[in-house]
Amino acid sequence: VFVEVGGTALKPSYTTILEAAASFGFVIIAPRSCPEHYCTNFYKDQLQCITAAKEGLASTGLESVDWSKSVGIFGHSMGGAATMISAGKDGYDIAAAFFLHPYYTVHAEDIKVPAVHGTGSSDQICPAEEVKNGFDANPFYPKVFAEIEGATHLEPNSSGGRNKHRWDAYVPRLFMCHLNGDSDACDLIYGSTSDSLCYTDIEMTDCEVSVGGAGDRNDGT
Repeated sequence: VFVEVGGTALKPSYTTILEAAASFGFVIIAPRSCPEHYCTNFYKDQLQCITAAKEGLASTGLESVDWSKSVGIFGHSMGGAATMISAGKDGYDIAAAFFLHPYYTVHAEDIKVPAVHGTGSSDQICPAEEVKNGFDANPFYPKVFAEIEGATHLEPNSSGGRNKHRWDAYVPRLFMCHLNGDSDACDLIYGSTSDSLCYTDIEMTDCEVSVGGAGDRNDGT
């Protein structure tokens, strides 16, 4: 089970990436928050959803879900920034986090769970350099920084001809790894096989896996 937040005043669609995650058997909880403008406290809706689910306040029809299990969180843009704040909070049983093109990274030093920092070289809204700064400031291991060559800020969105949905295969794998203990999924996030995030045929401007030391790099050098 994991909780997702995302969105901006543009009201983007996340159907593709949410369906990809749900196909692995995860329950998706996506609050509609601050649809017209940026919200500093956006993360509180994410955490409130986790609390509501674990306290048995989920909607009818989800009684078969084991809400006692850990959760994973991810978000894009404003939701990515909110997810980064949530990833530093205690008491919510969060096991992993995926930050997609986060709007800001000032709370990266508070992260307490394994995380992927995802961005794109053509993101002119939340520049890749800022996302990399957040990765560098993140004290928790393991962690990954991945910058997709040519990806714009709207890469995670369902609409738009330039969006190739290249995050879709890896967001659920992070949670399969840390929520379900799936070793194959862990290899896809942190490993060095031809299908792993930093070694796949998805062209990367920079990709770094750090498991507690200097880390492994795949930046074309």
